[in-house]
Amino acid sequence: MSYEPAPGMPTEGHGAPGPTAAKPGSVALAEKLMYGGAAITLVSGLLSLFVDRDGLRETLRNQLEAAGQATDEASLDAAMQFGMISGIVAAVVGAALWALMGWLNGKGIGWARIVATILGVLGVLVTLVGLFGTALVPGGAAGGTLSMVLSVVTGALALAVVVLLWRPDASAFFAARARR
Repeated sequence: MSYEPAPGMPTEGHGAPGPTAAKPGSVALAEKLMYGGAAITLVSGLLSLFVDRDGLRETLRNQLEAAGQATDEASLDAAMQFGMISGIVAAVVGAALWALMGWLNGKGIGWARIVATILGVLGVLVTLVGLFGTALVPGGAAGGTLSMVLSVVTGALALAVVVLLWRPDASAFFAARARR
């Protein structure tokens, strides 16, 4: 009794690697903008260490009093320290997300484009709420003008990234990468 050899792997089709799609300019630019967003996010976080602490402390005191909470010095110190640490952690995590999304989208990972889009839309919404919130809430711009400018720049970067990632050439790139 003899057996025929097992069939070989197909040379074309689903299992074979196809030609590598070149990264279009829109994806390359979106990747660079995401790295820029990471840098700006880190700078914004570091600036939170040097904001007008007295003004921020007074704003915090007013907010705690309005909420009916304790406003003694120890409570204010604890709230200030918690806010500073939270801001720095948020900046590091935000910068890491920007950089990770830039790297993954640059490689053509489809799910990363969706995550970057969701984060980008949320970033734009947060920027808009921040802009309108400072107009509506007294003392809302605790970080000052530079903080507000960096927030607007970050929101604009997020919007540009979303637009660039969904251009037809970018969609073709992500589709080609998904077929690999």
